[in-house]
Amino acid sequence: MNDGKSDIAVVITAGHCVWDNAGQSFAKNWAFFPNYDKDSGLSRGKSYFATALFAPFGFTNQKSFNSTAILNDFGFAVISTNELNILNLPNISLVSAFSNGKGDAFGYPAALPFDGQELIYSTGIVSSDPNTGNMTWRLPSSMTGGASGGPWYNAYMDGTS
Repeated sequence: MNDGKSDIAVVITAGHCVWDNAGQSFAKNWAFFPNYDKDSGLSRGKSYFATALFAPFGFTNQKSFNSTAILNDFGFAVISTNELNILNLPNISLVSAFSNGKGDAFGYPAALPFDGQELIYSTGIVSSDPNTGNMTWRLPSSMTGGASGGPWYNAYMDGTS
């Protein structure tokens, strides 16, 4: 395109969302569903399939979810942005974004009491994680597996505050 807009976007997520450790390969048919809601159904929402997936060697070279894998558990999915306007977000610095300590994590937790079909968010204090020698961040949450890879925001406003 020559209209000043990019034809691709990069979705940032967890490494284990793009890499299959058991099969030692990248996921097949990786899709991004912006604004997914079980009440509207997937057929009413548009999906965007990855044209490329990336994860660091520090994650993909591990045979188990060890401390090296945890420190490198991030990944990227490249998707086409044709007709995709939802990703016009400002650039932010993750370190400065949480300087006040409060953060909101979003995800689709799948283990009980959740079913992976609803967007859930949890608010907590962002701090360095002593379990990783303070080399990563943590946000205490009651969300379960399936929520990782979702975004964290600072000062999210849900319209009721």
